[in-house]
Amino acid sequence: MYRATNPYITNKSVANTTAFVGRADILHEVLVFLENPEEHSLVLHGQRYIGKTSVLQHLTATLPKHGNYYLVYFDLQDKTKWSLEKLLNELAIKIAQDLNQEIPDLGEQAENEFIENWLPDVLDYLPEESKLVLLFDEFDEQAEPENLEAGLSFFPYLRQLRYRVLPQLKFIFAMGRNVDDIDNMAIYLFRARPPFKHLSLFNYEDTETLVRLSEKNRSIKWPDEAVERVWQYTQGHPLFTQQVCFQVWKYIHNRRRRSQTIPRVSLSDIDNVIVDVLDASSNHLERLWNSLPPVEQVTASSLAQAGPEPITEQALEKWFYENGIRVVIQELKNAPQRLQEWQWLTFNEEGYSFRIEIMRRWIKENKPLQRTQNELDRIDPVADKLFHAGLDLYQKGELTDAVQKLSEATRLNPSHLAAQQLLADILLAQGETQKAKELLESLYNYKPLAARSRLIQALLVLAQESQHEKEQLRLYEQVLALEPKQPEANSRRKQILEKIAEKALAENNFEIALQAYKKLDYTAQVSNINNQIRYDYFNLQKEFDSFKHKKTRQINLLIAGLVLNLVASVWVYWGSFPKLTVAFETAQEENAKLRKGEDSQIALQKVPGKTAQLEKALEPLKIARFQDSLSDQTELGKFISELEKGKQVVIIASYNQREDAEKYYEKVKIAYPELFYPQKDVLPNLTKNIDKRGKLWEVFISGFYSYESAKALQQKAISLDLIKDAFIRKNPFINNQ
Repeated sequence: MYRATNPYITNKSVANTTAFVGRADILHEVLVFLENPEEHSLVLHGQRYIGKTSVLQHLTATLPKHGNYYLVYFDLQDKTKWSLEKLLNELAIKIAQDLNQEIPDLGEQAENEFIENWLPDVLDYLPEESKLVLLFDEFDEQAEPENLEAGLSFFPYLRQLRYRVLPQLKFIFAMGRNVDDIDNMAIYLFRARPPFKHLSLFNYEDTETLVRLSEKNRSIKWPDEAVERVWQYTQGHPLFTQQVCFQVWKYIHNRRRRSQTIPRVSLSDIDNVIVDVLDASSNHLERLWNSLPPVEQVTASSLAQAGPEPITEQALEKWFYENGIRVVIQELKNAPQRLQEWQWLTFNEEGYSFRIEIMRRWIKENKPLQRTQNELDRIDPVADKLFHAGLDLYQKGELTDAVQKLSEATRLNPSHLAAQQLLADILLAQGETQKAKELLESLYNYKPLAARSRLIQALLVLAQESQHEKEQLRLYEQVLALEPKQPEANSRRKQILEKIAEKALAENNFEIALQAYKKLDYTAQVSNINNQIRYDYFNLQKEFDSFKHKKTRQINLLIAGLVLNLVASVWVYWGSFPKLTVAFETAQEENAKLRKGEDSQIALQKVPGKTAQLEKALEPLKIARFQDSLSDQTELGKFISELEKGKQVVIIASYNQREDAEKYYEKVKIAYPELFYPQKDVLPNLTKNIDKRGKLWEVFISGFYSYESAKALQQKAISLDLIKDAFIRKNPFINNQ
């Protein structure tokens, strides 16, 4: 009975198998090189898992069919710790085995014997016009920093071989463990950039040939749209194309029932296995990621987070800024172009985007910028070197010199988190608390978690050192904005506010007392003060009644005793009395409304002639009545009122259902009414701060702000208890206003 087999290979070289496709250009380039007497070395360069080993092994099997070539494939992987003597002995054994010669013994002077006697004898043994081609795989492993000793001995030896007049000897090196290896190898081995051939991604035609391998053994069929979907995910990367097809084949055959028909791949089959592809490829993807320099890692992470759509250089710099990179150094500006050269990114008129969607998804999930902070520290090598110098000085107790080094490091790379944290620690230890606070406040704007604990420490120290209660209160409230349950700040704030309230009451300053008690949430004291205000008001009313009665009697007596030439003066005086009477009667009416809960401020505005004493007595009641409703009298309201207007809005939540968005909106509005003031003049169609964008219902803060102000409001919102996240969007209502 025929049993279908999975034709896709993901765990070994595909040389000499049906899974080896394409690379005709490589074969042609190598043949041209072999026939050129002026060239002795060729480098095959490409990123990891692009198929270099498969190409070398394919050349080993194929080139003898095109000429009188003797090829020896030698893998340098896992040989980095070997001595030069051992390496040469193994190479000699491999050459002898492949040429069917006697296994050599190079003796105690292996280095001299190999180059002076044994290798020339081997070449003389070969037929005329033939060539010995040595293919070195994983050659760049010798150049890793931890293998520097091996490289320093092996590279000079190979240079001797290359410069010997040995026309029959050719070298082919495969490298690309790290993306900038070609330049490193040029320095180490060749002293200049050697001829090289870049192994690139497959074109669409070769990718389609690889995808349709299963049609040759009649195990599954690939419609054109399915081939296109694989291309969208892999862009012709050999390993990931094999991996996607391997997982699709397994997925279909695991679910397939016995049938005589060949199953067809659907688009959903491909989409359903991508998670399995990412899981199966995680080790390969991790090594690919490690092959990038720090600057390119930061850039790749940022682009992966930004999404699959292209992003301009300006938008990328803005993304850097929003994620803690305050100064975009030249290396960061050049990184997208370098990633494009290494086939990680593609570029068009709309900007840069990831070329291989599978790689973008893995980086987004596993290497977000928040987890690659160490790479941010390394984007400027000079700054990182200064940090380590400062760290050494700190560990030796030389704090003054350490501050100098760390300050210079943060100047060169303001995104160097470790340098900023250590500098803040030293400043706190030296008693330079204000400088530490300023540094940490700047850091908190884009790395709140990294700065919070140290910033709280600095604020508490400054509060303890201050001699002014208002300044202490401000600092303690700043601490509580960072950590609402901080015990010292809570205790001292309570003591200060109670003291302020008691002093204000002793001076009959009800306004200050009410403010203090409301901050403390002392409802009983607030109620008592309101009652006292009403009591004083009614006493004033009684005094006013007495004043009215006396005034009427005085006027009657004055009229009886006045002579005719004073009539005009009396008339002027009497003309003011109806106004006073109307004023008092209106005040009585408004007092009745006040008892019913009407707005005391509106009531006062209706009185045409208030006495100074009445206005003064009612002022504390106005404050008590309206303080909570006026957003500019709270810290949050004052903060919002000082923001610069612009074209940005701040979104604080999004939900699939409007009902959920409304519940959240009402909950936040009760806690922070300052965030939601009416905007009927600019948004007449919205009664609540809820708007539908696509399939989501978004809750937004009232107002339109400049970008910097919106950024400040975003951070302020996140610090509030009920708001977990917030983001900025350019005015989405521009077409509705």
